[in-house]
Amino acid sequence: MAGTNKPNLWYVGVLVLACGAIAFDRFVVGAEAGEVDNVPGEVVPGTEGEAAADTVQMQPREPLGKRFAVVSDQLAPPVQRRLDGFGSVARNSVSSGQSLENHAAKGGFATRHRLTAVLNQVGGDLAVVDGKLLHLGDVVEGAKLVSISPDGVIFQADGEFIELTITRPGFDR
Repeated sequence: MAGTNKPNLWYVGVLVLACGAIAFDRFVVGAEAGEVDNVPGEVVPGTEGEAAADTVQMQPREPLGKRFAVVSDQLAPPVQRRLDGFGSVARNSVSSGQSLENHAAKGGFATRHRLTAVLNQVGGDLAVVDGKLLHLGDVVEGAKLVSISPDGVIFQADGEFIELTITRPGFDR
């Protein structure tokens, strides 16, 4: 006899949990919504010449899913945008032979573009600039890729050379 009561306890427990969820929705979440003008079932006097007694108007309530979505949006942590695994900011590359004035005069090419990888292959070296795979001679914004080295690349635009170096967060410090 004792063995037959245990499954019944599970059913009773599930019913109690369901009733608790309904009560929570009705009294806690429903009270916090606060967007309903009339409480469902509230008696509102008739209008426009209705001679009959009071009429009952049921106001529609927000669906439970929408209310939970609003609450989750309020409790959610702020949205963060992570651009890459390290989250480092690309820095301008100024070689020792260049001055800062010449580097700034190039129209900001080095600030708009970022070199992320250099691949040394049998068929030729490749550079990954702004997520695009480039070969020697490829053109980006009017600047031609003229040299690929293990540490960076060199573009030529209007007779000027622009160097982009690989940003390595662990090694550049």
